[in-house]
Amino acid sequence: MLESRKWRAKSLNWQALFKIETGDYEKSLALAKDALELAGRTDDRKTEATSTCLIGAVHYSRGDYDEALRCYGEALAMYRELGDRSGTARVVGNIGVLHTDRNNYDEALRCYGEALAMFRELGGRRSIAFSLGNIGNVHSGRGDYDEALRCYGEALAMHRELGDRCGAARVVGNIGVVHCRLGDYDEAIRCDEQSLRIFQELGDNRGIAIVVGNIGAVHSERGDYDEALRCDGEALAMFRELDDKRGIAYAVGSIGHVHANRGDYDEALRYYQEALAIRRQVRDKRGTGEDLTNIASVLTERGLWAEAKKAALEAERLWRETGGATHAPEMLSILCRAAVAAADWPGFLSYEAAALGAAEHIGKQEQSVLCRLNLSKAHIQIVRWFNESKQGDPPPLSREEAIAKAADYVKQAKELAEAKGMKGYVKKADELIAELASL
Repeated sequence: MLESRKWRAKSLNWQALFKIETGDYEKSLALAKDALELAGRTDDRKTEATSTCLIGAVHYSRGDYDEALRCYGEALAMYRELGDRSGTARVVGNIGVLHTDRNNYDEALRCYGEALAMFRELGGRRSIAFSLGNIGNVHSGRGDYDEALRCYGEALAMHRELGDRCGAARVVGNIGVVHCRLGDYDEAIRCDEQSLRIFQELGDNRGIAIVVGNIGAVHSERGDYDEALRCDGEALAMFRELDDKRGIAYAVGSIGHVHANRGDYDEALRYYQEALAIRRQVRDKRGTGEDLTNIASVLTERGLWAEAKKAALEAERLWRETGGATHAPEMLSILCRAAVAAADWPGFLSYEAAALGAAEHIGKQEQSVLCRLNLSKAHIQIVRWFNESKQGDPPPLSREEAIAKAADYVKQAKELAEAKGMKGYVKKADELIAELASL
């Protein structure tokens, strides 16, 4: 009877893990809590630790980082008490993932380094490969692409040596993401197609859907919008067939990105709002913040400043709650543009300084570029204020100063984009430079 209960608790944990992966957080949380209660009754401390870690994973997936960290801390203490080095290393790695999402890159690297050392001591080569991949994710996130590719290459070699085709496919996909960010679109597609073939051979439908979505993102970045929509639509259909709520929200949002990139803002807004509804349904704070930032960006481009400000402020509140301010520079620079539109000059100055500070703090190159592009647009708006002889209090700088600052910000954005090989953003910077020249 006792052994039966122990197996039941373990089974509940496996079910909880599956539900996390498909974005069914409510069900996953209920299953993990049931497993925790059952493991407690059977005095199975290891299963208790696993259940606690899974509860933390649900909170992490929802963007409840503080609660996730608390759960991970409890699980870590249990594993250490049991002398379970493998469990300890896994939880330390999970904490590293959380810090990566919070842009605490130095702390993330410390955690991954600690986990990697333990896995090497234990001889767990598959876990070593995953740790190296996680370290690559940190470097990719902060824009250190050469170092990211080095780590991914080392991880890929180990996965292949172990015959771990699924792990290899994921790493090849991550390498493709780096090449997409660098503007090496042909290489990105080559990596994605290689990853796709492996997932197809393995029959991993979720992996297939993710990679098809990645291929769509590459086509969107290179301006092949029809092909991007075809890929994103295919990915969305697969996620719906899997009933993967997280994947559905991601694919719907990606379709929104394509429409935003082609300037079809009404359609982009419709898809972003659909993605937002799903994120709110599953109580995903992090995803909700991302969708609100996307909505604010589209509303800004449409000149709906009051609505854009409302969405951006809600996003800001969520970023502060979760501590995961990945998009804070973009969001704050959107608020800067909204302040200019309202002739709120103290707000303009405040948000300008806050956006630059957030970009420097986060150290995410893509966000630094987006921030400066938006700040250049804000100063172009000020130039237009002078050109159109608007009424009310004048801006805190002259027309000539606004032109100079707009030019400086777009120059900085272009230099950052060129340094990291972000060809898509270089193109956007050139378009802004042409607009500035026409004023």
